Amino acid sequence: MKVFLAATSLSLSYGGPAFSVSRLATALCNAGAEVGLWAADGSAEATPLLPDHSSVRRLTGSEVEALDSFAKFDVLHDNGIWLPHNHRLAVLANRRRIPRVVNLRGMLEPWALRHKRLKKRLAWLAYQRSDLKQASCHIATSDAEARHLQKLGLGVPVAAIPNGIDVPEMNSTDRDACVTVDRDAPKTALFLGRIYPVKGLPMLVEAWARVRPHGWLLKIAGPDEAGHCRQVEKAVSAARLSDIVSFVGAVDH
Repeated sequence: MKVFLAATSLSLSYGGPAFSVSRLATALCNAGAEVGLWAADGSAEATPLLPDHSSVRRLTGSEVEALDSFAKFDVLHDNGIWLPHNHRLAVLANRRRIPRVVNLRGMLEPWALRHKRLKKRLAWLAYQRSDLKQASCHIATSDAEARHLQKLGLGVPVAAIPNGIDVPEMNSTDRDACVTVDRDAPKTALFLGRIYPVKGLPMLVEAWARVRPHGWLLKIAGPDEAGHCRQVEKAVSAARLSDIVSFVGAVDH
């Protein structure tokens, strides 16, 4: 099988989708597929998220140039919606009669739709609903997301496929460390992701302030976007949680 895999960005700063799409490309190649990887911002050419000597083909240029250079493929797998390149890929796939799979990545979940609601409503009416109805399959990353997609009545099959996980091999020292637990030591809850309004961090801080679980610390790890970290930090300070909630910045791998 020959797969054209599209993403918004494959830069480290783009977060989770850059990692998961890159790993999907590698996994598909390992399974015997021929994969072309393209990103709307041109980052496929230099992304460090593909292993050295990878057999994944890095595609560059515009959507048309990338599609033409990776000719005669079997399926176009797009990741995400709403953005202009997603619409252009939908139009091109429909025009060329290429089967198109769309991974929604939570972008039609109720909480996501509330963010920039007016813009999304206009985009939905202008092109997004039509683009989705023309897809061959929609991919959700959880059963809950799949149920939400089915309720939209788009008439397209929905597959629930969680993101894959690379499980590292463990030596005996690692295994011993995992089973050695200091019951008196503080426990840690971790938020890992972009610090951005759609992630619900103010709600997490409010919930933590209400419950204040004894013996627990909360660590927030991820890159700041649109200056949202400052708002979350203010919420932490206002709730007097600064001694148990910490920000560790962006982390890789």
